[in-house]
Amino acid sequence: MIITANDLIATIKQGENQTIEFKTSFQREVIETVVAFANAIGGKILVGVTNTGEIIGLELSKESLQNWINQIKQNTSPTVIPDMNII
Repeated sequence: MIITANDLIATIKQGENQTIEFKTSFQREVIETVVAFANAIGGKILVGVTNTGEIIGLELSKESLQNWINQIKQNTSPTVIPDMNII
């Protein structure tokens, strides 16, 4: 599924809920939220967004997404492999 910048902004304006979480950076809390969503009805984690919905963004390297996926895989059992996008 292709998510546009407009889709993302609309999602952020709705705020956090049972299936949307905002995180300012990729930390252990993101992995915990991935597990919680995997055990529930799923959801989206928007990294680079404050709890109040302010888009602060992140500096990413070419390897950032792969590193995040690897961290999630290494810290979940059964292994969770999330679908990740950069917008």
